[in-house]
Amino acid sequence: MDRLRRAADLIDQRRFLLAAVLTFEVGKTRLEALGDVEESAELIRYYCDEMERHRGFRRPMDRLHPAEETLDVLRPYGVWAVISPFNFPVALAAGPAGAALAAGNSVVLKPASSGALSAVLLADRFAEAGLPAGALQVLTGSGERVGKALVEDPRVAGITFTGSAEVGMR
Repeated sequence: MDRLRRAADLIDQRRFLLAAVLTFEVGKTRLEALGDVEESAELIRYYCDEMERHRGFRRPMDRLHPAEETLDVLRPYGVWAVISPFNFPVALAAGPAGAALAAGNSVVLKPASSGALSAVLLADRFAEAGLPAGALQVLTGSGERVGKALVEDPRVAGITFTGSAEVGMR
């Protein structure tokens, strides 16, 4: 969690650069762009807090009988694809990526084509924070080509998608 928290701190430290990129890439106002960036850092911290609050991957559940022991045991899935939208390109990339990483998964981030630079800058903050090489990778390109390839790849264990219902159902 330390590296993820460090990434959140680095996002905060570089929020003006990231926000400026968002105004250029997707046309957000300065205030909207700052909100998007600041929310991304807060989402990463939230998922770290949740993992720590639940003591990692094991959480006792209510018992129906005193002799019973019931646990909620979370396990990493493996490679998690995060397909983020154009309207919140940093927050809806960092939040799901942070959650997947906190849970022990690796992430392939496929940003909207109009948010590719902000996704690369976001990934740079994770790398700068000490995330192991390959734990977070960015693939850019069209949703029809790159997104489809991710969705159809059997090595991808899970997908977080933000976009239209029509595409999401496919």
